[in-house]
Amino acid sequence: MNPPAQLVTIALALRTRGEFNDALNASVQAIYADPTDPSAWYLRALVLADLGELDQALRSCERALVLDPGHLPARSTRAALLARLAAPEACTTSATASGHNAHRAITVPTVL
Repeated sequence: MNPPAQLVTIALALRTRGEFNDALNASVQAIYADPTDPSAWYLRALVLADLGELDQALRSCERALVLDPGHLPARSTRAALLARLAAPEACTTSATASGHNAHRAITVPTVL
C-alpha cells in the first residue's frame, strides 16, 4: 500500500473511532502526499461534516468530483451537504429528535 493510501486508511480508522481532529489531520496529510487522490478529498469532506464544517466539507466533495466525476460516494455526500446547507434547521431538528448529534446528521456509505 502506498503512503497516501495508508494515510487514507488511518484517517478512516480514526474517523470510525470518533477521533475527528486526528482523522482530519491524517486526511490532510494524505492530500499533501497525493493531491490528485479523490478518496483523500472525500474522506476530508466526511470528517469536516462530522465537525460541522459544512461549507468546507462541500468544497472538499467538489474537489473529489473534479478529480473523479464518477466518484459516487462524493456525489451522494455533496447532495446531502447541499440539502443540509439549504435547510439546516430541518437536518438539525431531525438529528436532535432522534437523539443524534446534529453534526453527525450526514450519513452516507464510506466507500473509498
